[in-house]
Amino acid sequence: MLLTNLETVPGKTITAHYGLVQGSTIRAKHVGRDIAAGFKNIFGGELSGYTELLQESRAESTQRMIAQAEELGANAIVNIRFSTSSVAQGAAVSSGDELKAVSQGEEFVDPETGLSLGAEEEEIGSLKVTEVKEKYCYAVPVGFETSRLSRGDKVLSTKAAAPLEYGPAWQ
Repeated sequence: MLLTNLETVPGKTITAHYGLVQGSTIRAKHVGRDIAAGFKNIFGGELSGYTELLQESRAESTQRMIAQAEELGANAIVNIRFSTSSVAQGAAVSSGDELKAVSQGEEFVDPETGLSLGAEEEEIGSLKVTEVKEKYCYAVPVGFETSRLSRGDKVLSTKAAAPLEYGPAWQ
């Protein structure tokens, strides 16, 4: 399987588009890594436990993309992009919070290459959190009917990100 982060492969022509493949993984950190990382944050140095975790995640994601591509009959994956997100403990919602429901809009496809150019998200409406449980919460729609929600729609927080905090400079 040919893998590249380029949109095309030099010397090759894309003759068919088999669709989008993806490889997602969520990894948990070991408490020992957190403690070691805390010391490294104070004294400086590479967070090798986290580096390993990131490398393992990318390798697993890549293998999942390859498996999907092979299943579709593809012999290459182009324009590969990796991104990471942190799902922080304590980043949960609270009763009264406002959430935003969005659906994936129409996919944009390049008419010449057949490659997907992505899709815009379309806002469905707002939700207000009414009750919070340990692993989920209840929310009610604000100004729209629940019939507008479909499987696969996303619910996003409207909370602003916490401001960056700066400490004293190290010399």
